[in-house]
Amino acid sequence: MTDQQKEERRRRERQYIRDCRTISQSFQHIADMVEQFALRKYSTSIGGARKGVCLYSDEKFEYQEVLKHSQVLQELKRRTMFSHFTISSRLVRSVRNPLFAVNYYDREIRKDNADHVRETLRFSRNVNSSLERLAVYQLYHNFFKPYRVDDIELRESSHAEIAGIRGSRLQQGLENIFSMRKFFTHVRLNWSQMLVWARMVGTLDKNDGVFWPQYVWM
Repeated sequence: MTDQQKEERRRRERQYIRDCRTISQSFQHIADMVEQFALRKYSTSIGGARKGVCLYSDEKFEYQEVLKHSQVLQELKRRTMFSHFTISSRLVRSVRNPLFAVNYYDREIRKDNADHVRETLRFSRNVNSSLERLAVYQLYHNFFKPYRVDDIELRESSHAEIAGIRGSRLQQGLENIFSMRKFFTHVRLNWSQMLVWARMVGTLDKNDGVFWPQYVWM
């Protein structure tokens, strides 16, 4: 960067980045969701078949530190109900890589959404709008896009069906999306979905002039 660009970056950081979020803070949200999921699995397995939870990630030190400080996950780990496996980011990102699903989906997002290519080439002018487009793309990728285009049998199946969602339930859900308005009081949202739904993420150095459709809160 030029000296002028460096100064502009420092100005923006002083003005907007009051609480510098670290990788550990971001990963804590994931750890919290894993805790809830693992506890549900544990409660349903008492007296029956024991089904543990496995978390796969790369080898970032911060991930391991966050998990070590989770008393819930450490106790479940002691009871063999939780396991954390780390994968080197230098491994070939083929279908044999345990993180293939994440690597593949990241590639598809960057390929199909202009907002997510290199920031020096393209970028979204409004963060909320970018997140909404990503949510729509998630719907397309999971429920409409063929699982394997070059496979005669699998090209007729969606990613959701391969993941285990029954075709009848999938069809009913898709019909409801296009025939029934989804009001806030009629849906169940986690924290990340709520951020997108209510357009709660601001755009730096810009007055978003956010417009909230009536269905967001009614």
